Amino acid sequence: MTAVEQGREPSRYDIFISHSKADKATADAVCAALEVRRIRCWIAPRDIAPGNDWSGAIVEALGNCRALVLIFSANANQSPQIRNEIVQAAHLALPILPFRIEDATPTKSLAYFIDGVHWLDALTPPLEAHIETLVATAQRLLNGAVAPSAVKSTGPPTDGAPRAPARSRVGAFRFDRRFGVATSIALVVAAAGGGAYLLSLPPRASAVRAVVTFSQPGEQDLARIRDVAARSGMTLPELTFKAPPGAVDPVALRFVGVWASEIGYNGVGRQAMLIVDSASEDGRAQGHILGGRAVETSFDAVGAYTLPFVGETPGGALEIKPEHARVTYVARFNPSGDALILSANRPDGKSATVVLKPLWRAAN
Repeated sequence: MTAVEQGREPSRYDIFISHSKADKATADAVCAALEVRRIRCWIAPRDIAPGNDWSGAIVEALGNCRALVLIFSANANQSPQIRNEIVQAAHLALPILPFRIEDATPTKSLAYFIDGVHWLDALTPPLEAHIETLVATAQRLLNGAVAPSAVKSTGPPTDGAPRAPARSRVGAFRFDRRFGVATSIALVVAAAGGGAYLLSLPPRASAVRAVVTFSQPGEQDLARIRDVAARSGMTLPELTFKAPPGAVDPVALRFVGVWASEIGYNGVGRQAMLIVDSASEDGRAQGHILGGRAVETSFDAVGAYTLPFVGETPGGALEIKPEHARVTYVARFNPSGDALILSANRPDGKSATVVLKPLWRAAN
């Protein structure tokens, strides 16, 4: 089933190439070999527009790729930027394919995320032969013929470093154990509650009408939301989720829920939360956007904020323009549909990006 058939945006790129500046020649060679095979690559600095924020561009690019290739060397091993890229990729559950060009042992902070995945060694000449192997492996990965987490690691020892927790993946649809239901046609929804959404599915299933039961977050959900907000210094609005009468736009419905960051804007800034409490038939969604306490690396110096909004969902993205706010926001689903990429845009052209994961959703 394609991304469009699953109701999510297709990836703009296939492979994100993570590399140290010192290894640019190798990274460029890998990029060229992949793109000759029509594998779309994102690589810095080529794909960062002049004047764009570097960290924000990295976070947004990772949200629009299907996998990451790490050009692993001694320089990459010591790079805080590469560590941030790997952390973001793991946070998005992207497959990571390390391509080792130097005999170096990963630091524990890197090993936590890449130990146990399939490594490709390129320690002996000619490099071109190893790049061909990498290209073939990437093709199989993108075609679903190989899952890195299922392949025994061939990487170097990691001095007993802890391993990142395994992430489960379920075929063409997602299964949420909170609901105990999985379906690839109708939406997965929280069990019993007041009110119901009646919606028409997209044109591919126009003959089907689904009744979506709408409920409030449970006590455990509310406790987790309050805890996340408190840790970041956020002030929560009243958490009331209302189902409108009649039909509702299915695109807007996907956003209804509470979404929060684990890693701040651009990987280093303040934390964020998006609360969407209702959706309507005309594709509008309303709620609040929250920012935690400012940190030294925040791209603005304002304090924590809670801003109400009524947004629209043209083209599958949620566009947010809070009243009396200088910053506008755009939220898009990542390729796998289980996270939001939220971009904050200032009038001076500067922007920041953050990944939001669901704390609770009305529909999956």
